[in-house]
Amino acid sequence: MAETDHPIRAAAVAVGGTIGVMTLLFTGIVLPTMTASRDNKIESLSTEIGTLKENVTDLLNKISAGQRTISDLQAASGQDRNINQKKMDDLNATIATLKDELFFALKANIFVKGDPYPVGLDEIQLGDSIDKVIGMFASGKMSDSGHQFVFEDKSAPIFRKIRFKHYDEKAPSWTVDSIDFDYDGIGRILDKSPKIPKEWLKNALVKALGEPFVIGLENQCSVWKVGKDSVVYYLEGEDWFQISGFVTTPGGCSPTDAQVKAIKAKKG
Repeated sequence: MAETDHPIRAAAVAVGGTIGVMTLLFTGIVLPTMTASRDNKIESLSTEIGTLKENVTDLLNKISAGQRTISDLQAASGQDRNINQKKMDDLNATIATLKDELFFALKANIFVKGDPYPVGLDEIQLGDSIDKVIGMFASGKMSDSGHQFVFEDKSAPIFRKIRFKHYDEKAPSWTVDSIDFDYDGIGRILDKSPKIPKEWLKNALVKALGEPFVIGLENQCSVWKVGKDSVVYYLEGEDWFQISGFVTTPGGCSPTDAQVKAIKAKKG
């Protein structure tokens, strides 16, 4: 789809004047306040996560130390073995609880108001080069299919798969023109990780970005305009969302003529 023909871009251009008038107010007053608030929230969350990680590490070390005495436990009386086994079970239960607390803390704070990039996953953004992508992520966890690089980490607390895509044939070099963030619901079930409710991702995006436009033939695609040349797409019931630079559109996210008119009317 040509960049100038993109229906969402057409709707955005229709309100360019209004956006221009508000830009000075936003960049001069609102943006500095939002940035300071986001930085404080990230710092607070990082401290909390760091404490939880330290607790998990400490308990894992204790279990590791206990496992080194397995031969001694085998030689002990049945009563002693039961006592030590209970200690091990209690430690494992505590670790599981701490991991759950860490997971829920991250899930509740993964987005900052007004920012579509998940906290800690904003190093690569639209327009960055493929060299930056390759240099940022571990090569052993990257796969290349020509048009996209996929980073997968099953140990990641929320988004396990990140797909960096390039389909813009007019671009002079390989640059990122869309990014998918995927929490991998099926994988979580298979490895018994904490489950994420289907409605969580949509609700989290609404909380961070506001109410979306709903488009598509089946009205199942939510769209947020988040910058001059970028939008966020989310399909109902999916495990992922996409930040796109008007180059590609997920299946089911093409607006009808009536929806484009409605968007223009609402913006106007």
